[in-house]
Amino acid sequence: MSVHSSETSSFTSETTDSQIEPEDDLTDDAMADAAEGKAVGSKCEIKSLYTHSSNPQSHRAKWSEFKDPSMEEARLKAASRSFAIIQRFSRERTAGGEYSWKTCSIEVQSPKLQATLAHIFRDYRGWNSDETPYIFFSPFDPFVHWWSKIMDWLSQEQDMSAKMEVQLLCDMLEPVLAPSFAALKRVKATGRIKFRSLWLLWAPGTLMVTGQNEHLCLSKLQTAELGKLEDGSLVWRLKMDTVDWNGSYSGFAEDSVIIPRYSEPQLVTKLVAHPLEFRTTRKEIQDQLLTRGKKFASLRGFHVVTCTGKKYIAGMASPVCPFPLPCSHPDSFM
Repeated sequence: MSVHSSETSSFTSETTDSQIEPEDDLTDDAMADAAEGKAVGSKCEIKSLYTHSSNPQSHRAKWSEFKDPSMEEARLKAASRSFAIIQRFSRERTAGGEYSWKTCSIEVQSPKLQATLAHIFRDYRGWNSDETPYIFFSPFDPFVHWWSKIMDWLSQEQDMSAKMEVQLLCDMLEPVLAPSFAALKRVKATGRIKFRSLWLLWAPGTLMVTGQNEHLCLSKLQTAELGKLEDGSLVWRLKMDTVDWNGSYSGFAEDSVIIPRYSEPQLVTKLVAHPLEFRTTRKEIQDQLLTRGKKFASLRGFHVVTCTGKKYIAGMASPVCPFPLPCSHPDSFM
């Protein structure tokens, strides 16, 4: 586990996540013995250690001074409580068969940094989990989606102590997020995306295009969730807000779209729902939808139509007209 505070030097942009070596956690007794220069095996005592690994014979078995794993966790929390940020690593096997350390989660402990992030992400729905508040897990979606907003905040903020903590977080995250930024850059350059990379596009609040030609609709992305159908196939479920009229007032109505899994990279604009920014005709689409929206708004409410003719009622053998012709009444439509 590696911990970061304002006194800790930050990672440079050349450092990769796999090159970051977590610091070893030493117990107070072990550090005291090392400081006193005691030789190995010089104590005429027995030291008890407990494994919490499934295979104690493995060379990767984990050992602790505590029988209860929660006590080990409590010790680590006590040792880390003063640090602004906690960065947790997991050891993962690479494609080449080697092992490397990868950031699996970060925890923001500084109250000031928590308040700053709450301000920056105030319009980002679901950025902070209620179950694990201010603990973020790989691939750190909110930071990938709103990195530019964080940079804008840094360039404008005057509170130096707040800036220092946000900068500390960014310096730590930048090498971790570098592969995601590179992937998003490729998507924007080629216009194509793999199914497993679609999460890069699902930033809450993004304007999404659905429909074709004159039936185009523009919605605001609310949430995106990766799930499975009954047959086990993967799908993305998107929930979006679209402007509508319910007969009494205008507002946002919830719409949903499913994007099934596909094997080969696909054009973003061929997805049933995709970000407006990938359309080369963005200006024309905006003008078209604004014109249609103004007409839609003008037709809201009740409109009395004057008509001349007969009124037909379902189930009746002959037409009736309860009003003198020509008639003017909301129900008197031919």
